[in-house]
Amino acid sequence: MEALCKLEEMEALFAGFNKTLPLDILLSVISAQEVALAPLTKSLRYFPNLSWLDLDNLDMDERNLCGLLESFRFIPNLKGLILSGNPLGHAVTSIVRTSSTCQSLDFSLSTKQIENRAILFEYFDVVFLLQGLNKPFVCNVKRDVTTETRQVVTPGHDVNAPGALVMPRPSATHQLEHNRGGLDIRDVVVDPHVSQHLRPHQRDGVMFLYECVMGLRNFNGNGAILADDMGLGKTLQCISLIWTLHKQGMYGGHCSVKRTLIITPGSLVKNWSSEFRKWLGNERLKVYTVNSDKRVKEFMNSPLYPVMIISYEMFRRSVEEVRNIKFGLVICDEAHRLKNTTIKTATKISGLKTKRRILLTGTPVQNDLKEFHSLVDVCNPGILGTQSCFRRLYEEPIVHGQQPDATSEEKLLGQTRAAELNRLTSMFFLRRTSEVNSRYLPPKVESVVFCRPSLLQLSVYRHLLTSRVVRSCLTSYSSGGSRHLVCIGALKKLCNDPSLIYSQCQEANEMADSLDIDQEASVYEGLDRSFPESYKPDRFTTDHSGKLQVLSHILAQIHRIGERSCTYL
Repeated sequence: MEALCKLEEMEALFAGFNKTLPLDILLSVISAQEVALAPLTKSLRYFPNLSWLDLDNLDMDERNLCGLLESFRFIPNLKGLILSGNPLGHAVTSIVRTSSTCQSLDFSLSTKQIENRAILFEYFDVVFLLQGLNKPFVCNVKRDVTTETRQVVTPGHDVNAPGALVMPRPSATHQLEHNRGGLDIRDVVVDPHVSQHLRPHQRDGVMFLYECVMGLRNFNGNGAILADDMGLGKTLQCISLIWTLHKQGMYGGHCSVKRTLIITPGSLVKNWSSEFRKWLGNERLKVYTVNSDKRVKEFMNSPLYPVMIISYEMFRRSVEEVRNIKFGLVICDEAHRLKNTTIKTATKISGLKTKRRILLTGTPVQNDLKEFHSLVDVCNPGILGTQSCFRRLYEEPIVHGQQPDATSEEKLLGQTRAAELNRLTSMFFLRRTSEVNSRYLPPKVESVVFCRPSLLQLSVYRHLLTSRVVRSCLTSYSSGGSRHLVCIGALKKLCNDPSLIYSQCQEANEMADSLDIDQEASVYEGLDRSFPESYKPDRFTTDHSGKLQVLSHILAQIHRIGERSCTYL
């Protein structure tokens, strides 16, 4: 790197590689078009990251020098260009300032500093303007942007406190890409008010989500899929993350996210709101829930609410207003309903400008890999390629390799592609089963109890059997398709409580009106006619569910003897 101090006449130095390039080709340039010709391009391709050019040794007028510098922008993979020489000239400064991909800086560096910063320059699509090398080396940069000497400011919470949940610090590469202003690095610590309630797997989940949305993991995207089983606290993990991002940031301590959008089924809007109140209270973070009385426009005009909760149905109606709001984070609950990219809801969510997206689902792969690709594409667009490429590279080899009559080569190929797909998605996909809670629970004893259905359940059941989707399942002998699982899911909901069917009926009717109905929703279409006009789904009662009647009796017995219980339906 000593050659930096003395640039030989007719030479250009490529910093970081300690190699030189003759400039006789450059001196013969008479127009901008000729710069991109084979001789120069061939020479530069071996040093693609950064080029050093001494303008004092170039005998060119301003017009040709202008064309020369402009042409450097079109050389493949050339990320940075250092220009030295005194004076630089009006044409040079003008080009740098008007270039859409370049930024103008003016400072001098010593040889040692340049040597230390060589790798730093590689990551900048920037043109550096240096003063003449014959002048004393004086650094005019007010803040040192090297990671070794950057000051670390005090975090908002004690890093060394017992049980502190500290988020990972950004890598050097991340700092170069996202901290070009040289802000101080700050440790991000989850508020102890929340972290004290997190179980070990939930702490891991919060850290995983943080790494994904902040770009700290090695994949091209800022999305994550949290596919934990029901009961493992996906909502609490997201609330912990939201609270952390809204109050802290890794660079300069500024908040990472200012506004968050939560899209959830209509039946879970109130549940999300109550969970925020439970863990954060009303004084820490105000939550705005969109309904028929509270519109998206009110949220747009109010700075008091950093979080907005909206149902999928209201989101489809208000998508144009939602797009006008700059959300830093989008969370989709029960995201398995986005498994079909042809549905308008998935398309509209994909159309949001927000890159930080979290999908929550307990059943990420319900039927086939095509649905899994759809989920991933909403989360991290394009990371698995187009659907046709995904089908050719992964879906078909994996499915063929699992067939009973598959050859050994097909099985090996299927296993290889499955392992590769798992490796690709493991960077942003996290799934834990209910077994992680086994350490907190007493030994399990299973008892099967048959419950007699209520009159309302029988009435809805008879109408469900006459639906087009169910009749198609009963008369179909093919194992392909997903309608069988759709019918099973509807029957499971009916067995639990008719109110689950009723809410699905309302959503199906709304989707049918907007011509945005899919196969899963079509099984519920028209079932609301089986319910009496006086039926109120929001009113809790055991009269309409045989299972709840039995459960109520069992819970009464447990309460009588002083035992504790936890119920999953």
